[in-house]
Amino acid sequence: MKALSLFGLAIACALAPINAAHANSVINEAGDLQQYLESIFIPPADTSVFRLPTNDESLAFRDALQHVLEGDLVEACDDAVLANYDVVSYDDTVTSDNFTILREKNSDQYWGGLFVIDPTPERTLVVESPHPLFDGVRVPAIDLFFEANAVAFLQAGTHRNNSLTEINCDNSGTPYRISDVAHSPESLFQIAHEVVEAHFERTVSLSFHGMAEDSDPTDVVVSNGTGHQFLGHSLSRDLATRMNEILADANDSRVAVSHQEPGENPSLAGSTNTQGRATNGSEIPCTVPAATAIFPERFIHLECDPDVRSGDPSNWAFVIEAVTDLVPDFSDSTTALPTGDLVITELMSNPGQVGDGTGEFLELFNHTGAPITINNWTIADRQGNAATFSGVIQPGDLFVVGGSGDINGGAEGGTPDAVWSDSIGTLFLTDTGDTISILNDSGYLVASVTYGEDPFGIGVALEIDVANAHLNGQTDENDYVASTTAFGADLASPGVRGESQYPLHETQLTFGPGNGDPDMVVEFATSRAVTYRLWKSHNLASASLIGGLDPVIGDGNIADYTFPIPVATREFYQLRYDYAAPE
Repeated sequence: MKALSLFGLAIACALAPINAAHANSVINEAGDLQQYLESIFIPPADTSVFRLPTNDESLAFRDALQHVLEGDLVEACDDAVLANYDVVSYDDTVTSDNFTILREKNSDQYWGGLFVIDPTPERTLVVESPHPLFDGVRVPAIDLFFEANAVAFLQAGTHRNNSLTEINCDNSGTPYRISDVAHSPESLFQIAHEVVEAHFERTVSLSFHGMAEDSDPTDVVVSNGTGHQFLGHSLSRDLATRMNEILADANDSRVAVSHQEPGENPSLAGSTNTQGRATNGSEIPCTVPAATAIFPERFIHLECDPDVRSGDPSNWAFVIEAVTDLVPDFSDSTTALPTGDLVITELMSNPGQVGDGTGEFLELFNHTGAPITINNWTIADRQGNAATFSGVIQPGDLFVVGGSGDINGGAEGGTPDAVWSDSIGTLFLTDTGDTISILNDSGYLVASVTYGEDPFGIGVALEIDVANAHLNGQTDENDYVASTTAFGADLASPGVRGESQYPLHETQLTFGPGNGDPDMVVEFATSRAVTYRLWKSHNLASASLIGGLDPVIGDGNIADYTFPIPVATREFYQLRYDYAAPE
């Protein structure tokens, strides 16, 4: 059964007669949509008909797609025409469903792509086909879109090598063509990816690709758009596992692998894909790869051998089955805590004053405004060793998990909040380097840290750098500085904020007029689980708390104080903050 419409009654209104004031009207079509999509002409390589949209076309297309997602097809038409696009309401005679298509007009084409939206999707899936001809994935990608009842289908307008104009978006020295929309951040394909993803609280964008037979010894390679490897559940790893289960049950010798699996070669991880980079938090998708993936994962890069993507649909049926099994419906709940809600702020992997099994510890920070219950959570290393721990981390608090109940040989501050329980006795924070993952009680990754051999020397803890205010929970040694706080004979500060003061950072105040004279408003960005108070000073020599203003508990958004404009001709204002949220 299809899900209820995400867009309410606006579609029905959009199909009403169009007012003459509108520049364009909805086109109504019907037929076998899957067959239609598979038959659309796509210009081949080197014919150089592709061009990037102008800034005005990009803005108009962005607005048109947003209106489509909101169900307002009339407004979508007005914007689409400015991007040389039509809005098509398509009745599929096979599925009896209605779809909305953004399709380029025949005049003055620049082959920006084709974009299909299902107003009543079941699954939180966006199927993307950036290389429909070069990779030979147009038919299986379209098939996946229909079989999964996905929310959207994005298809490039040309062969990836259609344009002769080059762009270098990964600093490899081997530039791509601007028509290669998986590496072309100014394309309409990239815009569509970002608009659809931003519209929904959670979707999974699956970028469908084909690889050469000898590119990888396996038949399907799955990744989350990074080469980051860890233990625990993830959509990338679980998809590969599920595909292998389906293949094994069918006595099929083909094999799938995830590049998030420790020990795998991440050469086909899709880390240069600008859609994946954008999803995973890169501020400059063209040139800057995402350091790690966000979790729960919202981007999947899928590479398939010819024996998977070609021929009869039965060849890729196991891929569709795995995707429909694991990509959640809109009605499903998620058991994963978003990475970044909890961060590993300090790590002692090689204590000097006591043995490894005694003095190793991790310090965790709750970056949310609510308690995090961690009963039967797991610490796992790269080798597959694991231990459990339990407790509750209050908002804005630090929580120390140690290898023993005395992590510094009896010196002050050596009692952790929890001790990891390792029945086998094999979990150690490896001195020569490791990846340590924190998994919740359902096995989902919450936070991780990767480090090399003794980055700052024996007996010196790694402590989050003060500059790292917005980590996503997956860190490496470059995110840390050496602790300088005495901890017995070592240097560490478990349970207290040493040099880093994570996650606080300099806060800029923005002043403006209030709603009434003589009020003024001070706005500022907040960190979660941090308490803010506003102080003032006449001369910077001393400051006082401004009376009548309640403390602000940060939630990651913009907050403000409103108060009367001071009588004094000159005042200085300062935000002061701490981690202890008031009762």
